[in-house]
Parts: sequence; C-alpha cells; structure tokens
Amino acid sequence: MPHGAYSEMNYEKNKIKKYLFKHIFLSSPIKHSQGWIFLNEAEKNNFTLPNKSKSIIIPNGCYPQENFTPNNEIIKILFIGRFDIFHKGLDLLIDGINAFLMQNDNNLVEFDFYGEGTSHDLSFLRKKIANIPKIKIHNPVFGQEKTKVFIETDIIILTSRLEGFPMSILEGWSYGIPSIVSEGTNISDIVVNNNCGWVIEKNENNSIANTIATAVNQYKENKYNIRSNAFTTALKFQWNNIAKISIENYNSIIQNYQNR
Repeated sequence: MPHGAYSEMNYEKNKIKKYLFKHIFLSSPIKHSQGWIFLNEAEKNNFTLPNKSKSIIIPNGCYPQENFTPNNEIIKILFIGRFDIFHKGLDLLIDGINAFLMQNDNNLVEFDFYGEGTSHDLSFLRKKIANIPKIKIHNPVFGQEKTKVFIETDIIILTSRLEGFPMSILEGWSYGIPSIVSEGTNISDIVVNNNCGWVIEKNENNSIANTIATAVNQYKENKYNIRSNAFTTALKFQWNNIAKISIENYNSIIQNYQNR
C-alpha cells in the first residue's frame, strides 16, 4: 500500500535514498506480491514502480457527521493539516491567497491555517504571511475543538504538490464543506464528478487566486446545493463501505492465490 509514495513527484524527493530502498528492500516484495493497493486511480496512474496491472483500489474513508451550513458574515476558508511547505504546497497557497486579496475585495473572506510542522516550516510560514493579515495560523485542534472549526468553515482548501487521498478533504466533506483542490491532491476527478468544489487548473499564483475568486462567488450564490453535494460525496466514502470493499478485495486475492 504505497499511500502516495513513489508518485513521480514524490520519488523526486530524496530520490537517491528511495532508489536504494527500492532496489535493496522492495525488489522481492514487488516481484512476489499479489498486487498493489492504491487509494484511487490517479495514485495508480502516477505510480513509478512496475506491476500496476496487479492492483486494486481501496480509498480512504470518513465518518459523515452532518451537513452544517454556517451563517458567517464573511466566508471562512480553511487549511488544516501538517505544515509541510513543499508537500502541501503552502508556499503556492500563500502566494495565491495574496494574489487573490490584491485583486479582490479584502472584506469578502478570511483564511485560517490549523496544524503543526517543523521549526523550519513554521518559521517559513510565519515570515511568508507576515504582511497578510487575512491569514491566521493556529495550533492543531482535536476533538470538540476541531469539530467547532469544521462547523464554522465555509470552504476547505488544499494545494498539495502530491498526495494519496487527503483525509482533511474527506473530513471536510463529512461536514458538508466543499473543497478547493489542486491536481496534486489526486482527487480532482472526484470533486468535478460530484460537483463538490473547485479544481485549480495550474498550481500557481494566478490560477489559485482565480479559483478562490470563482469559489467565493459561486458559494455565495449556491452554497446550500454545493454543501449538499459535499456531504453526499462523503457518504460514498464512509468507513463501513470502505471496510466492505477491503474485505471483498482481500478475499478475492486469497482465493486467486489458493487457486494457482
């Protein structure tokens, strides 16, 4: 189960270490495995190792909560997750937000970042937003405090360069929160097919800024339908369904192995 590892971009990060690990430790498992488990088709297509034909799809899941619809005076856009600048594309996101704020009415939205990271990433993040008062950084939240954050959120955003199947977006959908995502999140097709958010065509300043502007305008006009679509999408990925898919696939693999 690679869980996002060994995508083309992921493999470029620490490439020498991953090359050695692959050839020293993974050669035998790759050769003798009954298959690979991918989180979605996009992860499978981006996989750099062989034997993709021996593969199955088992996505991440969530526990659907309720389709909450906040009544905020301004639209609250949320990033929640690990403050990994490169992986999560936070440098791109902040530049995109800054471009959006320069081109649009600053009173329309505010951006909240919740999470934790290394001292290096936190230092970079704080310097990056020093002159952008509309972005606020918060400590990670859990339990009821995290629930409160989701209930008060209008839109969740993730501009990752690479992902498997982001849990933060799934969790957002479970509260009826539509999402703005990059192609690197590997779930852009789900967002488009279920009309539960917006996809950034190119992960750079103007495209991010334009997508945020589009999302804000469409959300104001049609937030109840968009939020309903997000919640309906979450229902497709509830853990009970994922468990059934997992059991069916594992049983099939075992049976095929026994019948060889």
